[in-house]
Amino acid sequence: AEGVTAFVDVGYHATELLIVAERQPLLYRSVRAGTARLAEAVGRALERSVAEAQSLVEDVVEITPEGREAPGDEGRVQRIAREEIDALLREVGLLLHAHQGQGGQAPDRVVLCGGLSRLEGAEDWASLRLGLPVKRASADLEWGAAAPTGRARCGAQKALSLALVPQARGRAIEVNFRKGD
Repeated sequence: AEGVTAFVDVGYHATELLIVAERQPLLYRSVRAGTARLAEAVGRALERSVAEAQSLVEDVVEITPEGREAPGDEGRVQRIAREEIDALLREVGLLLHAHQGQGGQAPDRVVLCGGLSRLEGAEDWASLRLGLPVKRASADLEWGAAAPTGRARCGAQKALSLALVPQARGRAIEVNFRKGD
């Protein structure tokens, strides 16, 4: 699309931000904060192991507004997930503001990918918190005969984003995502 786009990939251990203008990468940043925070916070709050907490977090399929949580432990998990997602989005917002503070172009839109993009309501919640239009990444590219689906599609989006990272850092390196020889 024309203008400036911020791609935000919220992974398990890290969140990556790639700002692109007119198909040219402007900025790449990564913060060591991802959705693992959710499982750790739920584990502490409910006094469960991280593995048990991760299972509870995976059952959360929607970002619920305050006051609309389910009753009991499910509602506590939803509240914690919302709070941790807010913290992640605040960090993304800080990265965007720092980019603009250094004379960078403000994004016109945000494209969300990674684990966070799988939650219902993630686009609206991120848009509210970042003050920008947000949409989920789509892999509507020419894939040929073997188009990725589901989780593989998210991985393909990440591979495409990573291919642009060397350009954003001002270096040219060969990127090879093939496995084996």
